[in-house]
Amino acid sequence: MKKVSPAIWVGSLYFAESLPYQMVNVFLLLLLAAMGYNNETVAFWTSLITWPWAFKALWAPSLDVAFTKKFWIVAFEFSMAAALAVAALLCGFSGMLLPVCGLFMLCALFSSSHDIAADGYYIEALSAKDQAFYCGWRNTFYRLGTIGVNGGLIAAVGFFCVRAENCGMNPIAAWQGALLLAAVILVAVAVWHLLFLPSQKRIETRAGIFFELAEAFGAFLRKKGVCKAIVFILFFRFAEALLGKIAPLFLTGKVEDGGVGLQTEEFGLLYGTIGVVCLIGGGILAGIYVSRRGLNKSFWPM
Repeated sequence: MKKVSPAIWVGSLYFAESLPYQMVNVFLLLLLAAMGYNNETVAFWTSLITWPWAFKALWAPSLDVAFTKKFWIVAFEFSMAAALAVAALLCGFSGMLLPVCGLFMLCALFSSSHDIAADGYYIEALSAKDQAFYCGWRNTFYRLGTIGVNGGLIAAVGFFCVRAENCGMNPIAAWQGALLLAAVILVAVAVWHLLFLPSQKRIETRAGIFFELAEAFGAFLRKKGVCKAIVFILFFRFAEALLGKIAPLFLTGKVEDGGVGLQTEEFGLLYGTIGVVCLIGGGILAGIYVSRRGLNKSFWPM
């Protein structure tokens, strides 16, 4: 079989990581608000749904017990597409909070597990030199997935919602269409990976891998200063996590309710496109700053 260039699959692999993550963490917030649920309900359920990303390390070793990483990558992509497609059908009905949230919980579980398989595949399939070479390629496509959902899909939903209301139609149809489009994209990516992702031999997993994982975790906990490290890790992005969950609701909330009053289309442009560009620019500038001053001198001022 002719060797497939990593450029064929690296970008699509990390685009497939980004898209469902943004669908669960941003798109769902606005969808539930559009379905008529208040901010408290939306914040509670969407926070609960994202737990698989926090705990995915607990089941990461189990993916090596059976099948290959390519199998899991393709299977999870088809599964995420199915969950989003069914959610699209249900969100048009009233009283569907729990079923829709349940489907997005499944999507989060599949997506976090897909992250494990994709990152493992990337490390196994590429040499250390190629991993470094394609790092920028990988990050670019991950950001494209972010822009595609937050800037593309959400902005398009806002555009069609206004037209639907003007025509006397239910605006939720625009959200359903976006969910179905996301599902179709994931199916297309899954087929692409089925065809072009190089196959690998399955690495036989030792029976004691979970005991080895527990021992490694125990060794980590026995390290000097580990408590300070854990506190730092947990709280370093604590404020960002709080802000990220409520910011979309604040930006799109009505002015009389204390929100900014952005239309969905405006939110997609500002938050999903310009915001991501500023994020990338900030990362580049921070990298330059740290490279010149050093991490220790840069940390507290930044």
